[in-house]
Amino acid sequence: MASVQETNKAGVTRYFIEVLQNQNVSLIPQMLAPNYTFNGKPASVAGNQKFVAFLQSQYPGFRYDILGTFAMDDKVIITWRLNAPAIPSGPNARPSGTIMGSNFLTCANNQAVSNVQVSEDFVPDPA
Repeated sequence: MASVQETNKAGVTRYFIEVLQNQNVSLIPQMLAPNYTFNGKPASVAGNQKFVAFLQSQYPGFRYDILGTFAMDDKVIITWRLNAPAIPSGPNARPSGTIMGSNFLTCANNQAVSNVQVSEDFVPDPA
């Protein structure tokens, strides 16, 4: 049987890949607590669904590399790199690039309760 820490790490990783990257927004209600906060502010299921759509519109086809996870008691830290393909033309044209970040989460009952994110701005790949 997996420890609470391993279960929480797996759930956080699953959220990044299944919800954010693969847009499976139907998982949001089961993965986020009803009182979930993001960067100290309440964040509803509907708000998270809108965020997933926004993320996909800004970086269509992106993929996450999960660089590491660490858990202690009910806390999880995940470090990641978002890899965004180039948008060759149009009003949102840009080169390929990355965003690096870390999230610090508190979990309870197999759900994220709070999430604080620290991330850098988009960094274009060298030409």
